[in-house]
Amino acid sequence: SLLLRFMAVACKSWSPALWQLGEIARGPSLLNAVFLGLVWWLVLLPLIAAASPTPKARAAFIRFNFSFLLVNVHALNVVFAWVAHSV
Repeated sequence: SLLLRFMAVACKSWSPALWQLGEIARGPSLLNAVFLGLVWWLVLLPLIAAASPTPKARAAFIRFNFSFLLVNVHALNVVFAWVAHSV
């Protein structure tokens, strides 16, 4: 939802209606990012890691979650949403 909000706001000169929709989505985008971040990092990640069958699989899962892509999607998304909401 954050990407859709950014795309709508970027269309301000092309379509004021899309810009308005992007501004309306400001709060829901922040809530979505915070909820996703909290659920992933505090609930799902520990549960999946604990359920891993072997220590090697657990280490691989943790390594995967701290990869560039996942950190950007699940952790920095909250930061980006917060900054976008504040501006």
